[in-house]
This record gives sequence, C-alpha cells and structure tokens, in this order.
Amino acid sequence: MPEARRLAARAGAHGVYVDNSLAAGDGFQELVGVPHPAGELRVLAWLGERGNLVVLADESDRDGARELVAYLHGRRSVWRICLGPEAIVRALAEAEPGQILVDRTQVYYRAESSRVPRPASNSEVRLAVRADVPALVDASLDLHASDLMVPAWRVHRGWLKDSVRARVRAGQTFVIGPVGAPIAKLDLGSSGSAGVVLEGVHTVRASRGLGLASRLVGAVAARLVDAVPTVCLHVDEDNVAARRAYARAGMEPVGTCRLLLRV
Repeated sequence: MPEARRLAARAGAHGVYVDNSLAAGDGFQELVGVPHPAGELRVLAWLGERGNLVVLADESDRDGARELVAYLHGRRSVWRICLGPEAIVRALAEAEPGQILVDRTQVYYRAESSRVPRPASNSEVRLAVRADVPALVDASLDLHASDLMVPAWRVHRGWLKDSVRARVRAGQTFVIGPVGAPIAKLDLGSSGSAGVVLEGVHTVRASRGLGLASRLVGAVAARLVDAVPTVCLHVDEDNVAARRAYARAGMEPVGTCRLLLRV
C-alpha cells in the first residue's frame, strides 16, 4: 500500500483520486499492481465502486503496461470510464469491441495560491441546499449530455437524484444563484489527505459568457488552496471556454491524461 500511494503521488492530479481512496481505505473494489522486475511498483489499476477506473503508470515500464491492459480487457465488465496515461488508455480503446462514447485527452489544472483571486467578498457563492436539488439534477443531466455524450434517457434518474442529494447534505456542492434556481454549480469530488478534485462545473445555458464559472471556481479554490495539499480539476483539452475560465480562476495546467468512456 505505501508503494501504491507513492506511485499515486508521482502520477499527478489523477493520482489524487487513488491516493485519497487508499488513505481512507475505501471507495474501491479492486486494486491491481504489476511489479517491475526491479521490485518496485510502476503500474497500478484502481477500480472504483461505481465503474470508474484510474490507471497509474510509469510509461517506461512497457511490459507491465501490456500486462495490465490484458488484465483490464478481461475485466471489462467491471468498469465503464477510465482515466490514465495516454498509451494505456489508447490500448484499452483499441481492444474495445463495443461502442466508445468518449476517447479524448484531459488537461489537469491546479490552483496556485499566488494566482487565485481573493476578492473582498465571495457572497454570491453559497452552499447548495435541498431546494436546489431539482435544478442541480437538470444541470447534471445537461453536463452528462454535453460533456460525456450521455443522453438523459441513459441516466438513471433515481440514482442521480440520490447522488445530488448526498452531495448537498455533505456540503460538497457550491452554487451561484437564487435558492431553488442556481445558475452555476460545482462539486467537490475526491477529497482527502492528498487534496481535493473539483468536478461537475456547469453554468445554465442562458447565463453563459458572464464569467460565472471562473468566479465560482476561483471562490471555492480560494477557500481550499491554503488548507489542502492540492486543489485540481480536469477538463477536455478542446473545451477552450472552460480552460479560459479556469485560468481566470487562478488555475494552471500541470499535465494531461486520457479519458475513455464506454457504452
């Protein structure tokens, strides 16, 4: 386990998911490592409880990477979305017999304390409350469709509503806008000793272009950046508008990985 956490720390932002999970001792159903002949762990797959897979690897270990790809292809029934080094994720995509919804490069951004805006007041940003849940469900459905190409009819509404409610109860969703009708939101994803991953950033269509996303991300980053080891997020390489918003929020690109989403 210490070797796995060291590998996660070296991996960069997507290693935060794994490191937080391993430190807490939960959130995953399987952990698979491929040791290098020299004895150290250089390739690792973390399979989450909800069909998410994160691969960490020293890409110089090509034999270990091939072995892991073969294993994961045989275990394809237990994961649906994968984040990891480009070479490994591309190999998984090439071996995938079914339909692929998304296969793209993600850019990781990390909040820099010296660059995060520190306005006199962040009063427009608030924690979501129960009355916001219906609007947050709609926002999540729109985000699934626009970012991950998953139409609303494919999303289990009951599961999504329960997930949104749980985040709100836990104080993990921040919004801008009136109670019951927020116009921008973000969620705190993986949180723990390794840091915090921001996710689910969304602005309703009628309110885009007003700088809401950058102000929301900046305000939340300002609350966290001096208290945790890292505050980061990842975004589609081709999403120019979002990347500009994150840069205005005081975040800097620090690396890339590949995202694969299967049907």
